[in-house]
Amino acid sequence: MDKLVKQIIKHSKKEDKSGKFLSNGLVEILLVKVGILLALAIYGFYLNYVEQKKIHAYFLSIHNEISPILKKDIPQTKYLDASILKVTNCLNILNSKNKDSISYLKNNLGPIVKINNNVHFFPAVKEFLASTYFSKVKNKETIELLRDLKNQLATISRDYNYSERRYLLTIEPFMNNYVNYLEITNLQLKNKGPKSDFNALYNNVTMWNILSQKLKNLNNQLTRQHEFGSLLNKLNTNLENQLNK
Repeated sequence: MDKLVKQIIKHSKKEDKSGKFLSNGLVEILLVKVGILLALAIYGFYLNYVEQKKIHAYFLSIHNEISPILKKDIPQTKYLDASILKVTNCLNILNSKNKDSISYLKNNLGPIVKINNNVHFFPAVKEFLASTYFSKVKNKETIELLRDLKNQLATISRDYNYSERRYLLTIEPFMNNYVNYLEITNLQLKNKGPKSDFNALYNNVTMWNILSQKLKNLNNQLTRQHEFGSLLNKLNTNLENQLNK
């Protein structure tokens, strides 16, 4: 554009002695230039408007995914607390070697045959983080919270996969040899089947290790549950503030 202006000025100096052509030409060029810049500015404003509307829609979807999970935070925490107490009771009973406490052992073994499935799927979060719109978010706190959520979800998923493998490879085969599943769960069937051999568990190192590792895993899950709940609350508040603007 600037090169064209210079050529016109050079030509006009030769051909237009009065200066009218030069003056009119420059005005026309400036108007064209201003028009192009204005059009680009309007288009840029439109693109930003479209992007922010799309981001707003993503925020609404993410908020709708988070809200129901927050309601489950307290029940999940209570479940983990109760499971930790039961496993601790089992370890204390085995350590005491008091076979008069078999009934208590029976009533507290339930948590070790259960896999705590606390895996959550947030499709809107996953889609948003993979999109180009994520880089357009203006609120830095939102960006950090969403990245933290992605990392925590990955950790929870890995922990669940580990617990599932451990149950299938270690816990289930061991329990099948000594314990009748129906006796330590709440399943109500008319035929209970053979009795469990709880006496064999008292001096069994495998049983002790299973309970000890289960207790460790439950405590780790409880810690992550608190962290996860806190993160979701922060993100929920952050999104609500932006959605209500």
